[in-house]
Amino acid sequence: MEVVKTTSAGHAKKLASTVDFSTCPDGIICVGGDGIVNEVLNGLLNRDNQKEAISIPIGIIPAGSDNSLVWTVLGVRDPVSAAIAIVKVTLLCYPDCTK
Repeated sequence: MEVVKTTSAGHAKKLASTVDFSTCPDGIICVGGDGIVNEVLNGLLNRDNQKEAISIPIGIIPAGSDNSLVWTVLGVRDPVSAAIAIVKVTLLCYPDCTK
């Protein structure tokens, strides 16, 4: 597992557009608000290997001011519940969450 802290606007998009998928075989977890998730999704969708990029599982742990996206997707707003939901989904589909 690698933890990367973004340093500026657009940094998460740049990281997602260039990440070597072999370094994150289980997926990408975004910790932040709706903006960080937006950047990661846009970075993945801007890749040449878009088909592979959209198969990467993405988890969201809310740490923003509103967290509307994670509320809509998971029905939770607190970070602990979101983390538990990510773990449950991972355990259900392990070892291959892409199927």
